[in-house]
Amino acid sequence: MQFQLYTPHIALQPYVQGIVYTSTDARKNNNLQRIDFFPVGSSYIAFILRESAYFQSSQQAKDFVRFNFMGQIEQHQHVITSSLSLVYVLFRPHGAYRLLGIPQDLLTNACSSLNTLLGHQINEVLAKLEDQSHDHLAVLRILQEWLLMRLGQNTDKQSGRVSFICQKIMAHSGTLPIKELNRMSCMSKRSMEQYFKEQVGLSPKTFSRIIRFNQAYKQLQNSEQTDWMEIVERFDYFDQSHFIHEFKRFFGYTPSQRHLSTENSDSAGLTYPSF
Repeated sequence: MQFQLYTPHIALQPYVQGIVYTSTDARKNNNLQRIDFFPVGSSYIAFILRESAYFQSSQQAKDFVRFNFMGQIEQHQHVITSSLSLVYVLFRPHGAYRLLGIPQDLLTNACSSLNTLLGHQINEVLAKLEDQSHDHLAVLRILQEWLLMRLGQNTDKQSGRVSFICQKIMAHSGTLPIKELNRMSCMSKRSMEQYFKEQVGLSPKTFSRIIRFNQAYKQLQNSEQTDWMEIVERFDYFDQSHFIHEFKRFFGYTPSQRHLSTENSDSAGLTYPSF
């Protein structure tokens, strides 16, 4: 499987983690395959290069959407797909709100056509993408130019305070109490939750849980031996049962079964890489 990461334009870097080109193995052209996705605290837009691809989400009825936006997800999902090549833009937690100008809480757990979300605004860029769909580098360039244009248009969509909260949550691996986040941001619990849901698509608590899970997952992946109690204590889970329950909700498998989800590894593509 091909899997290439590209650094976004410097002006986009506060809002975009990275841009990815990925393609399934050509040997699988005639087979459908299941690919697992787990929450990482970010949303993305994707352009599928092959118009004939088959794509079905576990959360939605069959609906091929070539140029789509995937909002924040709150639990494990999977898709059934044919051989697939695509370019996707992985946003920072608040980045989609800043660049697309759409309240993110309306799009949580949903894969939506950008034609539906933005209407005629998308027609010109979609035509360019379709014309260049044989060349993923050209698609990448067109997407970046379009996002830079959106950045200049949506100057009223500022997300500084929410960005600050996200940074604190990630810096502490999702273990900071909500009261501490309220204090650090000088925002009430209600106000912070309202702004956070609008700009990130999740509550601060759910976002924290997702970040904590991802950090625990990385520790598991990087450790030769598993010390369950060390993970429970380091990431402030109540006990081992609580950790296993959270892990299964987000990953789809228990920690000891995680090898069954081989498509979730960074090397597999079609999931979220670490930037």
